[in-house]
Amino acid sequence: MSVSPIAPRHTGGHPPGGHTEPRVGRPFPKEVIEMMARREHRMHHWLWHEVRNNWYQYLRDVQHKIEDLGWRPPRPLFDEALGPDLCNNAGEDFLYMHRQMIAEVNAVLAQVGDPNYPRVQGWITPPPPGDPDYPVPPAWFDPTGQGGLPFAALERVKSDVFYQKRFQFWQRAFTDPTVLRGVTLGAFGVMIELTIHNAMHLRWAAAPASSRPDPQPTEGETIGKESHDPLYEYLWDT
Repeated sequence: MSVSPIAPRHTGGHPPGGHTEPRVGRPFPKEVIEMMARREHRMHHWLWHEVRNNWYQYLRDVQHKIEDLGWRPPRPLFDEALGPDLCNNAGEDFLYMHRQMIAEVNAVLAQVGDPNYPRVQGWITPPPPGDPDYPVPPAWFDPTGQGGLPFAALERVKSDVFYQKRFQFWQRAFTDPTVLRGVTLGAFGVMIELTIHNAMHLRWAAAPASSRPDPQPTEGETIGKESHDPLYEYLWDT
């Protein structure tokens, strides 16, 4: 989820990815940060992505456990060949879920009544390199490799060239009426999710201050409370 505040420039705001890393300037209202850091909110977000994105990678016994809980995803993001499914309307689910998140944030902002943050809405264009409101954190090196993010990949996504070659291309394509007329809403959502959405999460992610376990979806209780602390704000972690 990539959103920005309807407010004067240089006043702080909401970062990409639907999480709550503070921007330069005035911090985002604490009521929103606390709401989005609640265990039930973060567990729901993690489970939604975890199960939908990895359904066909689970062993059958794990799938059975998920089915017994009533959590089988009706429209997995990837098909059995592990390619993106452009035909099952998974993209509509993606768009709907993220609009619901924006609505939750805006409902809290309406209660807070901060004139600097009346609501959030999508960026018209992604913030360019050097934008003072949305500075790009530097790439970091993880010697353990636990994050699965090679330094070269991080450096590439955060580079000015990546913005010019990829972000600007996606921006033009996803606002081109000719392109939009040729795809379903379901396919469009998948295209956004696997390109500019995921790249935004990584481009604006800073080095995580801590890590968390990566359990199966039926073992969420192993995720400790530190992962639901408002200070845990790693944008690459669902």
